[in-house]
Amino acid sequence: MALANSFMNAGTTNDSLYRNNKNLISGKDWNRFLEFSSLGMIHQGNIDPFEILKELLPSLDSSSGEAGALMALGLMNAGRNDEEANEYYMNWLSDSSEEIVFGSCIGLGLNAMESGSMQLFEKIKPLFATDNTIIQESALYAVGLIFS
Repeated sequence: MALANSFMNAGTTNDSLYRNNKNLISGKDWNRFLEFSSLGMIHQGNIDPFEILKELLPSLDSSSGEAGALMALGLMNAGRNDEEANEYYMNWLSDSSEEIVFGSCIGLGLNAMESGSMQLFEKIKPLFATDNTIIQESALYAVGLIFS
């Protein structure tokens, strides 16, 4: 339901279904990731994505937060190559949670889409050597987006 709502409200900033019915977000693991990342479609192009996602983004003080919010941030900033967002994503590339690393890689790739940044590539490259296929895949997606 959350994904369908995001398609219907893409770019409108109308996230009232989510804000008024937080109990509907009941998925676990990757379903939960998708439900939160879909907020990025609703707010795509918004000028203050950190403010909108502040209660969902992982905090540097604690690892609590929603991995899907990292991808939502990338969707909201798609193609802007916002340095503040790039630095924020770098903090999560070495997290122990594969969902957090996945969200960070995809968000970073979306944010830096078409930038061709070798500096970002060098930061992502160590993820190719991990023993986790999901993390390797997300790093490849990020590189593909950066060099698209």
